[in-house]
Amino acid sequence: MCERCRDWFYGDAVRAKNCVPCSCAQCGSLRCDQVSGRCQCKPGVTGVTCDVCLENHYGYHACNDEGCKPCSCGLGSIGPSCDLYTGQCQCKPGVGGR
Repeated sequence: MCERCRDWFYGDAVRAKNCVPCSCAQCGSLRCDQVSGRCQCKPGVTGVTCDVCLENHYGYHACNDEGCKPCSCGLGSIGPSCDLYTGQCQCKPGVGGR
């Protein structure tokens, strides 16, 4: 019927006939609203275009359906944050592990 914009496009397909590409990062987005262009981020992902992990999350570079995973740094870690790529926590002196 051609009454709406295609996936990953937004605008007014009927009156203005102006469907334009969304600016959403597809790696971090579930979808793009076909009217407003607003991005809906995957779990653990944030940013206007869904292009970065939430604080204390990792794995955006993997570009999977799960989004970014929470860091699982325990009491032996210096803090709650972890490596953005591997999820490795920074351990306190004398402590080992992931």
